[in-house]
Amino acid sequence: SHNLELEWIYKLFCRLQEERKDCILEIVVNRFWRKKFKRIPRVRMFYPMDLKTFLLDSSSRKIDILLSPLFENNFNKCRSPVKFIDAVRLHSVGIYSNCEPYSDFISNNIDGILLPNKHEKWLETIDELLKNKKKRMQMVESAQLKTLSIVGKN
Repeated sequence: SHNLELEWIYKLFCRLQEERKDCILEIVVNRFWRKKFKRIPRVRMFYPMDLKTFLLDSSSRKIDILLSPLFENNFNKCRSPVKFIDAVRLHSVGIYSNCEPYSDFISNNIDGILLPNKHEKWLETIDELLKNKKKRMQMVESAQLKTLSIVGKN
């Protein structure tokens, strides 16, 4: 269901790994996409996992940045901002496409980053975030506080 996004992120990963030698990228992909992504250096691939396995895995790991590109379509407009919760669980800054469900949920440059689906802008933002650990930590903290305020309302 996310072929456009996977093709887009494949191209982003190729460029990122050409430009940087210090990144290990992770992605959840099925067998079809594994064949393609294995051509990129320093990519760790996971098979899709059930929710219990994901919750266990994400409770004990941290990553610096979580990328969530989406293209505007009816399916994505009906989604919830679940990747925001994934970013919080992984203690990472989320970079999201500036479209629903993120455009109305993310406080840009506070608890996540909203960007147009332009590779140059994503590469530039990734580079800036990797150079600025303090900014990353501030954004992670803001995202955690936002999550706590939402959970506290229920």
